[in-house]
Amino acid sequence: ASRPDSVAILYARLREHLGPEVGLMLRCCGAPAEWAGREDLLEASLVTLREGVQEMGNPTVVVACPTCADILGRRAPDVTSVSLYEVLAAGAAASSAVPATSRATLAVHDPCTARHHARTRAAVRDLLAGAGWPVEELPLSGERTECCGFGGLMLYADRELADEVVARRAACSSQPFVTYCAMCRDRYA
Repeated sequence: ASRPDSVAILYARLREHLGPEVGLMLRCCGAPAEWAGREDLLEASLVTLREGVQEMGNPTVVVACPTCADILGRRAPDVTSVSLYEVLAAGAAASSAVPATSRATLAVHDPCTARHHARTRAAVRDLLAGAGWPVEELPLSGERTECCGFGGLMLYADRELADEVVARRAACSSQPFVTYCAMCRDRYA
């Protein structure tokens, strides 16, 4: 949602490399409802998502959002899903649009919902390494990663605290940050 141009480019590449049967589903997994304690809204969202997947013949859902991957894994294990970054790291549509001469070291921020998804975290690093990007690991990364200040709707529950959290996290490195969560990306931007 933050970068619709990038979504269109990536979708075209996935269709090119995986085949024209690749579809695009634009909808929320219901995570904000879970964070707000609204089980009714979460379940309604998951029912609609399941119905959409069933209408498409129960394909494997490729999710770009680590929070969606987490929600589907925990709350809808009947929906087969895989991380976009794992698909890309396996060779489908992986490419770099940045010339090799402009590659600075990147500080990798793992989203808090990727804490328990080691394969996704590894795939992101494999993609960066494969494209020639040097990586700096932040303190509290991987399984111990720190939130950007959005998780659990912190940004809306206590904006001052959320701003303090993202500022503290951003101060961990002077390098440009890379993350694979739209909410983290928006917070750092």
